[in-house]
Amino acid sequence: MNLLLLVLALAQAPAAEKPVDELIAAFVIGDDKSRAELVRLGAFAIRPLQKSREKSPDKIDALVYELKKAAALPVPDRFDADFKGTRKGVGPLDVQFIRTIGTDAIPLFLDPDSICKATSTRFEVSASSSRKLVEQICRQTGLDYGYFHNHIVIGTSERLWPPGPPPPQRALTADEKARAQALTEKLCDESLEAREVATRELLALGPAILPIVKAARKNPDAEVRSRCESLIVRLEDRPRGTFGPAGALRQRRTDTEEKSLKHLEVMKADVDFRDQSLTDCLAYLREFTGLQVEAKGDPGRQPLNVRIQCQRMLDCFSLIAQSRGMDFYLRDLKVIVDTREAVEAVMCPPEGR
Repeated sequence: MNLLLLVLALAQAPAAEKPVDELIAAFVIGDDKSRAELVRLGAFAIRPLQKSREKSPDKIDALVYELKKAAALPVPDRFDADFKGTRKGVGPLDVQFIRTIGTDAIPLFLDPDSICKATSTRFEVSASSSRKLVEQICRQTGLDYGYFHNHIVIGTSERLWPPGPPPPQRALTADEKARAQALTEKLCDESLEAREVATRELLALGPAILPIVKAARKNPDAEVRSRCESLIVRLEDRPRGTFGPAGALRQRRTDTEEKSLKHLEVMKADVDFRDQSLTDCLAYLREFTGLQVEAKGDPGRQPLNVRIQCQRMLDCFSLIAQSRGMDFYLRDLKVIVDTREAVEAVMCPPEGR
């Protein structure tokens, strides 16, 4: 869990000292402090930078690539792969062609909901590496790419990245700081009611209490640590793109669920779904993994066209579920696929449950 908490902390959106547009304008003319501030914003700075690309294409492209590497999940062994020679192709923007030209390189995944929003459905490529190939496709189709679940995911910027950093939170007053500190000490009170009241009052103080709660997370008392972790998840602002850490990685897992997760991380598969419903895809995965798989929520009727070559089942579940606007978590030996809202509710259950 420590590594996951680090990843989530890095994904948090710190409050910018200046509006993002001002930071970008200063960065373009060479201000190192503004560049550092944009790097600190991470994935939240990607879309604002892309909108300002014409101001300095080379400079902004280089920084966006750096931010994409920092936002990759999980961190891949490589962000680019050289082809043996040059990969050429003239093709339509469809799943079958995209995955074919990605063969023997970093696997490519075309987000199905992004195809209808492309500015062009035709492209012509001639590239010596996977990165150059993907960048050519995106330039010609008006799409974007990111590194998620051990794949280069091609989709719209709106699907891949959050719109920008949230507004800065107000600072706590001296009295509020003292109150927050006192409330964290009540998180290990002998009375369950007192612990729940303290948790609710801390939530009411808002994200400004995060430094105090993170410090309290080091408390040796397991109850305090658990409640602090729950508060952090509920108060932190994180990127809201379509693809990200699966609920199964973020949930508090039992020993049995930990074994189920390891099973998904170790098992690899080569799956090829063509015009299949989510229900049919999950039925196959249930049979393949030996785990129970339950689908809830409404994924819509759009068929799935997904090929995942020799990749972890964890990545397979993540890409399939998240591309349909859903997510999944574990309950003992069961994989439960549900809407993102429902999964988030499981991540942050009401206090006392």
